[in-house]
Amino acid sequence: RVWLAVRDHTDDSDASDESGIVGRGAATASNPRTTPGELAARNLQQAVQAAFDDYGVSRQPVAAACISLAGADRDAEKVPIRRWAEQLKLAQHLVITNDAMPILYANNEQGVGVALISGTGSVAWGRCASGQTCRAGGWGPILGDEGSGYAIAQAGLRAATKSADGRGQTTDLLDRFLSHLQISTAMELIPKIYADGFGRPEIARMASIVFQADAAGDSVASKIVDRAAEELALAASSVATQLTLPADEWVLSVSGGVLLNQPEFRGRLLSRLSESSSPPREMVAVDQPVAGAVRLARMHLR
Repeated sequence: RVWLAVRDHTDDSDASDESGIVGRGAATASNPRTTPGELAARNLQQAVQAAFDDYGVSRQPVAAACISLAGADRDAEKVPIRRWAEQLKLAQHLVITNDAMPILYANNEQGVGVALISGTGSVAWGRCASGQTCRAGGWGPILGDEGSGYAIAQAGLRAATKSADGRGQTTDLLDRFLSHLQISTAMELIPKIYADGFGRPEIARMASIVFQADAAGDSVASKIVDRAAEELALAASSVATQLTLPADEWVLSVSGGVLLNQPEFRGRLLSRLSESSSPPREMVAVDQPVAGAVRLARMHLR
């Protein structure tokens, strides 16, 4: 999902202040790696228009805008986004970032620490006081995305089908998936899961079923959740180590549907990190990354 916010230019208070957000809009996928260019542009434009509509004013160029998207790390990926923004006359000043940077800036105005996202996909991204950055994960569903909602749900579905075949441990996941999808047999999973329109976001949302089974004591689900926490901890620790973050800067800011909606899972993640040689000073859940995007836009304007 893409969220954009319009901020009243007459309000010079801290950009992370929720009262400074005057308009919001949402649209579907816009990741330039996984969404065709024209569709991504339409979705972005829809979100922009919805934000202005929410504010109650007609769309017009703003002083500064920050577009933060998954899949917008490299210059080649930013070119079509910038071209679209210029054609739309979105803003006088524009900054384009990945979707992790605003999470750090939402947490602190220096943008220092490690941001960890687990939603449909997953990535760890960090920045130190000198401005050096690095990342771990974020390889997409084929090469990685360990610890993401998609990876958790996919592991759960595979465990369910193995259970149905008798080639895996018996698990309550099978019945839970069948009930969720309103089907009665394992073989009906095939037309459901492979149906047109049932893609990564829909599968990722079924990660909640794995968490429910884990909470109910299902050992197979528990192993999947434990493995996901371990993978995310490894990604975050790798970034902190590569940046040689000092103890006072090693703050973990977490976001994404999985980490925000599963507090017990956040606890497992923190437990894994606490076992490392250099654990984070603290972990902060960032439920409004848009505040960081607004802060970046204002910083860019100044």
